[in-house]
Amino acid sequence: FFQKALGDNIRKEMNAKAGTIAVVATILLVTAYYGYTVGLDISRDERSSPTKLLSGDKRLFIPTPVYDEKDRETHKWERKPRKVFVDLGAGCGDSYYRHRKEHEEDADEWEAYLWEPSPQMHEFYLDEFQKEYPHVHIMPFAAGVHDGSLKLFLHKGQEHVTDKSEFKNQGKCSADVFTSPAAGSTMFKEAGDAGEPVNVKVRNFPEWLKEQELSSQDTFILKIDIEGGEFDILDRMLNDPNDNDLCYTDELKVGFHPKLITRHHAKKLDEKFATFHEDFPLLFKKKCGFEVNMKVLH
Repeated sequence: FFQKALGDNIRKEMNAKAGTIAVVATILLVTAYYGYTVGLDISRDERSSPTKLLSGDKRLFIPTPVYDEKDRETHKWERKPRKVFVDLGAGCGDSYYRHRKEHEEDADEWEAYLWEPSPQMHEFYLDEFQKEYPHVHIMPFAAGVHDGSLKLFLHKGQEHVTDKSEFKNQGKCSADVFTSPAAGSTMFKEAGDAGEPVNVKVRNFPEWLKEQELSSQDTFILKIDIEGGEFDILDRMLNDPNDNDLCYTDELKVGFHPKLITRHHAKKLDEKFATFHEDFPLLFKKKCGFEVNMKVLH
């Protein structure tokens, strides 16, 4: 009897220890897995997926944490800081030439995204530009706050050019020429230089920028010169409580066109945007908590 009781006690103790070991092992495995997933530089969509790419095509079917916007800064993780130049209204690429001139020592280390909707600029300049700089991302879209399409009014008198020399300023395009061949192409038909329209695609720029997952460790230069389109984009980014990407801007180069916007919009918006260029530094500081490093383009 005593031997049986002693054996039962020993078995119970061993089972208890085995159970404890199993729990500890499970915790260690989950902790190791969680630590590994945090180290992965993956897309936001993958982070919220119930699977995680571990190596090759093998996926481990373990639910992974879902991160909200507050975690975005933390989850740039261990990646190398990026240098990013985004040009809205790239024209012939002249701003990129200037960017390279200003950053000669590390020009090839920058990611560059050139947004230009004008088919003329692609035909006469950017298609060749892409061959010279294949690492640069050419974005053939107008920047907006919704995906879709719009009418782009080409600069009056330049709608049917057949040679670069017929563009404004003889079509010159370089770091030292500050007049783009695209000139006053705009989405506002009321503009004085608005000529014949062409249909172009529009991409939601604030959403696109969010997909780039920038962080404060990155160097980010944003240039905007889109003949009146800057107001809707900056206004959206300033007033969206879930969008702080504008605050990652280390340098903002922007051309404001208040006369274009006030001729186009209703009176209520006239009043808002008429002084937007003057109010912007204060609005930026209120949003981001620090003063904007801004260069106004003329």
